[in-house]
Amino acid sequence: MKRIIIEINDITKAIPKYKTWYKYYDDIFISVINNKSYRTSHLRIKSSVGNQKEKRDNKMCFWHSDWQYSKIENKYGVTKTGNKTYEIVEEYKEEIHRIDSVVDSVAIEFQHTLDVSINEIDSRYIAHKALNYTPYLVLDLTDYEAKDTLFKIPLFSYEQFDYHIISSPETTSSFLKRIRKWIHSKYNKNGNLFLDFSDTMVRLTPKLKKKFVTLSQEKFLNNILNLEQDIIDELNKEKEIDEQKRKEKEGEEQDRIRQNKLRYEEQVRNNKVEIKNSSSFWFYRKCLQNRNIKEIISSKSYIELVKYNTFVANNDDILKESHVYSFFQSSFSEPILELQYTTNYRNEADKSNYLYADISIIQKFGQEGIIVLEFISEPNKRIRKVSKRLELARGFLHSTTHPAKYKYDEKENIISKEYYFFNKKVNKQEFCDLSEYLELGIFTEDGLELKYRDRIDELYKDDDNKLIIGFCQNDISNYSLEEYYRDKNEWQPLSAKNEW
Repeated sequence: MKRIIIEINDITKAIPKYKTWYKYYDDIFISVINNKSYRTSHLRIKSSVGNQKEKRDNKMCFWHSDWQYSKIENKYGVTKTGNKTYEIVEEYKEEIHRIDSVVDSVAIEFQHTLDVSINEIDSRYIAHKALNYTPYLVLDLTDYEAKDTLFKIPLFSYEQFDYHIISSPETTSSFLKRIRKWIHSKYNKNGNLFLDFSDTMVRLTPKLKKKFVTLSQEKFLNNILNLEQDIIDELNKEKEIDEQKRKEKEGEEQDRIRQNKLRYEEQVRNNKVEIKNSSSFWFYRKCLQNRNIKEIISSKSYIELVKYNTFVANNDDILKESHVYSFFQSSFSEPILELQYTTNYRNEADKSNYLYADISIIQKFGQEGIIVLEFISEPNKRIRKVSKRLELARGFLHSTTHPAKYKYDEKENIISKEYYFFNKKVNKQEFCDLSEYLELGIFTEDGLELKYRDRIDELYKDDDNKLIIGFCQNDISNYSLEEYYRDKNEWQPLSAKNEW
């Protein structure tokens, strides 16, 4: 039977019929008739498929031809613009490139089998880009629905691609495996890869946080020349959302700061009331009756908060109850001063007899030490100063610059000055000769190293809590200090946590 060739000037009139060919301007189209219900009849251009006897149809052909002819050519082809859109031949670096569809400056490739190598696909992108086209690639994924695959992934990302495959349900995993190699293509890396699902189209776009944007086939078809603007619009939307979130976060932070400031101001007010009236601060108020103590505390500027703690220790038959007041410049700082009021009781049978109270004012001295002013409060007597001590830790006398211990008489006059290295008493000559060595680790005068060899060995003995080695390394660790005070069963000064 002789084939019928029908000449047409509108591609939509090329309805596939048995042994019916169509002439569309200078091209001949062949009707492909499918007998099986799941196949769809369609057209194929003769020049692009070779000898008719060698022609074989497959499932993808309708999808491909539908896009090329029924959609692209019908919308932008000869009847609308005077130029055909399909099978456009271009040459680049002496290679012939047959572009599936061209609309103005957009070059579109349609791919169904997905078995083309990435090198081949990338070569098409490079060529089309070099020829001043915007290259698009559309993959046939009409076997899948986006809502059951890509949209099922909460936070789609290329970095987690293999994880998505492993952790996704079977259908989603199958889809991801199918596009795995395509995400490495230049089309995708430049945001020009489209997935044609049965329910919608998706453009993969690494520039976007979401990594893709959804569009219908109708939008793709009707808006081919403006799809780049869609990405710009999406990026601007993301920027607007980010800016809105930033402002909201900034507002929340400012609100948090205001609330914290109000709470802090209330805390300071309450603390002042507590200092003035609370029974916990009774010993503090009593200490302020002493002129020396009051002057020392008053000399510390910007003290906003005073924290109260208690500490009880039993040493043989003596019960010690310490009332500790830590002074803070703010609730976020470490204490700069500490006042300890320790009452001493003798345990006798079923009662305790009050003996006296030790009062200490403690503050930092240099990088490694503390300075302690000691007072005593005896029954029916005024509070008076009894000593000043320079220590690495409470009770561990040491100073290489000053006498480590000063003693005062009843009238608070200095009656003695004593020198200590690492809690071992030394005379003034030893202090003068050894202080520089302990600071620098070397002698600057000849003969002193030999003279004091044995004395130095003696000074460095007994370092169970590593206070000596910490001094030598300019870093007495918190752990060493905690161990030291735990062993002595004493309160660790200037250690009050700033938890209010």
